[in-house]
Amino acid sequence: MLMKQKLKNYILHLSFLLLLGNVLFAQAPNKMSYQAVIRNSSNLVVSNHAVGMRISILQGSATGTSVYTEIQKTTTNANGLIAIEIGTGTIVSDSFSNIDWSNGPYFVKTETDPNGGTNYTLTGISQLLSVPYALYSMNSENSVNSKKSDTANIALNGVPSGSQHGQTLMNCNGDIVWVLNGQCPAKIASFNCTDTTHSGVITSNFSSINCISSVSYAGGNGGVYASQIIPSSGVTGLTATLAAGTLNTGNGVLILNISGIPNMAGTASFLLQIGNKTCVIQRSVIIASITNFNCADTLHSGSLYANFSANQQSTLSYSGGNSANYPTQTIASTGVLGMTATLASGALNSGNGTLSLNITGTPTSAGIASFTIFMGNKTCTLQRTVLTTPPTPTWPIGTVFCNSTATAIVNVTNPLTGKTWMDRNLGASQAATSSADPAAYGDSYQWGRKADGHQCRNSGTTSSLSSTDQPNNANFILSPNSPFDWHSIQNDKLWQGVNGVNNPCPMGYRIPTIAELEVERNSWTQNNSSGALNSPLKFPLPGGRSNTNGALGAVGSNGSYWSSTVAGSNAWYLLILNSLVDNISNLNRARGLSVRCIRDY
Repeated sequence: MLMKQKLKNYILHLSFLLLLGNVLFAQAPNKMSYQAVIRNSSNLVVSNHAVGMRISILQGSATGTSVYTEIQKTTTNANGLIAIEIGTGTIVSDSFSNIDWSNGPYFVKTETDPNGGTNYTLTGISQLLSVPYALYSMNSENSVNSKKSDTANIALNGVPSGSQHGQTLMNCNGDIVWVLNGQCPAKIASFNCTDTTHSGVITSNFSSINCISSVSYAGGNGGVYASQIIPSSGVTGLTATLAAGTLNTGNGVLILNISGIPNMAGTASFLLQIGNKTCVIQRSVIIASITNFNCADTLHSGSLYANFSANQQSTLSYSGGNSANYPTQTIASTGVLGMTATLASGALNSGNGTLSLNITGTPTSAGIASFTIFMGNKTCTLQRTVLTTPPTPTWPIGTVFCNSTATAIVNVTNPLTGKTWMDRNLGASQAATSSADPAAYGDSYQWGRKADGHQCRNSGTTSSLSSTDQPNNANFILSPNSPFDWHSIQNDKLWQGVNGVNNPCPMGYRIPTIAELEVERNSWTQNNSSGALNSPLKFPLPGGRSNTNGALGAVGSNGSYWSSTVAGSNAWYLLILNSLVDNISNLNRARGLSVRCIRDY
């Protein structure tokens, strides 16, 4: 404690210091250390000066009854410091050794004469918030009260078995308790166990990640609590970890992190204890389940051919997902043999979602290949048609070639993705030799249109929207107004798969999905134009045409490649930027972008 008062050009600064945890004698001394610093009115220390003091111990309050009084005389040192031991001065009244420290609170009253006499003009009072255990222990041994009373006091105040020296008696938010290291132990009035909130989903036999339980409490005393690692009961294999911390004074929340791998589905319980209050936290451990598979709506990409290596996808939708994790499934084909459908491990959505299966292997014959997938107690049998032989790659009837020559159909396979593509853009006369290779730019298609001549980079323009899927002209249709589509009635199915109404690719090829473009992009060594050019597909930067005036722009600085995937009234595309990070985005369908065809098998 530090006090400051002015009297006759003196200012007294008092600091009260208890010797905590340093009493190691068989019989504890009846004294406590006390220090004070004296400064003058200029805030300079008063060095080597006599000081007279009267010290009283008050019980109950700052104006309570004195249970002990003594006087002392001392001299400041060169730093203005005085150091005395309360209990060793000239006794004025009562006995220091008879103070019952368990019957507090107690206050120290100091009266000081800075001139060294008994004209005490400076007064300070401060509460004793802690008392050395050695004093309390000795007081209990010598108390005039019965041993029964002492035992009750000790038990009430939580003295551990063995009467360990180094403890102090502290006022912890109104409770007088024994503590070590001057820290009040955590204590609460109650847990609000039924209001515990949980985040994250705990799934049987899966590692629990980002699973949190938050339990609130009332009546916290501001005390310190140790960390707790609580093993689960019921469903085993989990632990709830409470990091060490300090309670609020009043209401607060404790955060527990749930980790581990539960051994089964059911209820995992964790017993949390703060002081003498407990709370059993319960977490549900689930397995992946759904309400229903929408088997009839399964979407398939790519075609399967007998004796040709397969690398295609099937996407299955479901309803009523419970957010649980599910394991990898590898499903062998029946009917037509030689293939497997692989569902990578993941987590269900809460509600509706989709599952993507990768079909690989080499079908042994033509016919129907079946794959049965399980999720909880629901099943779905996917069926894929296996055709006899791939079609001869010919161009769709009516295809307009802008330079009077059909685009050469040359295949290139990315060994990292296993997908086979045309090695050049539609309309290009060669595969790219540089990012700004004009011979590799090719045509600029409006999304969903066939190769009717509009895709030529110098085609004419018209402001008349088409009311049909196949306009009766070869103009680039301008659309400056929402929804910015060349078609007056939007149709999402124009470029879907090899049988898309306006698929501009040769037979056996199609416009890629955005997922397929993303897989290719992720295989590049760099996520920019250099990575695009150095990939097996050698994407250049052809720029694109504006939907408002048909002008070419960003030629040689970016490349934009359509996917077959719609995004509301827009469509997804791959954007390649010169020296900048590439990305997947969506754009209005009246824009003119490049097309790269992927083989359908």
